[in-house]
Amino acid sequence: MTIDQLILWLSKLGFEKSLSIPPLEGDYYMVSTVFDGGFQEEITIVDVYFDEFGSYKDGSIGFSALQDEVIKSQFWAGQREHTEDLYAVEKFESINDLSWHINQFKVSYENLKRSSHA
Repeated sequence: MTIDQLILWLSKLGFEKSLSIPPLEGDYYMVSTVFDGGFQEEITIVDVYFDEFGSYKDGSIGFSALQDEVIKSQFWAGQREHTEDLYAVEKFESINDLSWHINQFKVSYENLKRSSHA
């Protein structure tokens, strides 16, 4: 999956692009570029956030792209990294795969919240 496909599919799934300040409501994503010393290249990061007033407000999904190809994804719950299916994104072929991945995040997030309250 390319970075352009990811952004197009996120838009079709209802996520809005935010340049620097999170919107007042709704799900959104932000795009940034960082230099990775290990790869000695720039990596594009797409962070996906959820409505500040919703159930998943403390969680996010980070996608990393190298040379325009998305290479991994990380799930975040609050300040803790909760990574699952790191390299599954390499196999995404449709918006349905991305939607499934986002739903997997939501299930994992709920399970993590339940286990931390037990």
